[in-house]
Amino acid sequence: MAGNTSHAAGENLVLFLALVPFVMDRGEVTIEQAATQFGRSEKDIRKAVELIACAGIPGDSSAYLHADLFDIDWDALEGEGVIRFENTILIDQQPRLSPRELAALIAGLQYLAAHPRYGERSDVQRLLGKLRALSGNVGGDTLVVKSAPVDATRDVLDAAIAAGTQVSFDYVTTSGESTRRSVDPIALEARDNTWYLRGWCHTREALRVFRLDRMNAVDTLESAVWSHPDVDQPESWQIFDPSSADLQVVIECDRHALPLIAEYLDRHNPPEQEGDVFVATIPFAHENALVRFVCSHPGMVRVRGPESARAAVVDFASRALGATTGSEEA
Repeated sequence: MAGNTSHAAGENLVLFLALVPFVMDRGEVTIEQAATQFGRSEKDIRKAVELIACAGIPGDSSAYLHADLFDIDWDALEGEGVIRFENTILIDQQPRLSPRELAALIAGLQYLAAHPRYGERSDVQRLLGKLRALSGNVGGDTLVVKSAPVDATRDVLDAAIAAGTQVSFDYVTTSGESTRRSVDPIALEARDNTWYLRGWCHTREALRVFRLDRMNAVDTLESAVWSHPDVDQPESWQIFDPSSADLQVVIECDRHALPLIAEYLDRHNPPEQEGDVFVATIPFAHENALVRFVCSHPGMVRVRGPESARAAVVDFASRALGATTGSEEA
């Protein structure tokens, strides 16, 4: 008998813990809806509601005062068979988000929603809606996350990936060369505020990664993409694929800079610590790419070698300093 009583008490506790958020999430539910949801009789649901009315959290006085308890709309319960809370405890005891924290969450979700892999997900849109409601901005966005002006290009590429068709576009390389490319688009990926297309380049007959902000005149072709059985996890590729012709540059940096240059590093050959600095070898297609890398991380990375790489960085810095000094004197 004791076993049955314990089992019944356990079931009632589970029902109590499940019924509270079920009602709070919807605002109100009928006893019939709750009974169907939890597979219990309407009598059990009514008993659970009576138990909820006796539950709460003691306030500063350590006594269960009216404001410390759940308040049930008894008229709605008895007259309409509707469960509605007029005062809730668990919600009020949850930490509140500041306007700044809400803005940060909304900004992050808007950035995520801009990605073609996540933008159409209903859970992302629902969460955005709830956060906007909390911020008091249900109708629209007071905060706008603006990315690079590549939205039209991204939409065309996303449609081509979904349709399995090739694309062609004019592409400006890091060396400034402009060529027309025919590509099998495989995946779109965003790093920080930069969008990349991973695909098989028919012009180069190799896998390549293209920056969307360097594309022009993007067209969808009628030709279907080729089969690429070796490309089963495109998201796991590195952004920068090494080549035997690359310039192997040895750099050093402090620990705090490692996350900022992580996408340049070889995961199979991690940086080695030497005293207070970390040393790594990074391949670059040419010296101009190295110079842009150093300029993008001012004061964070230092080039150790080879000497030609050091000379390229020093030469650029000298010319930049000379140009700046000249403009000031003029």
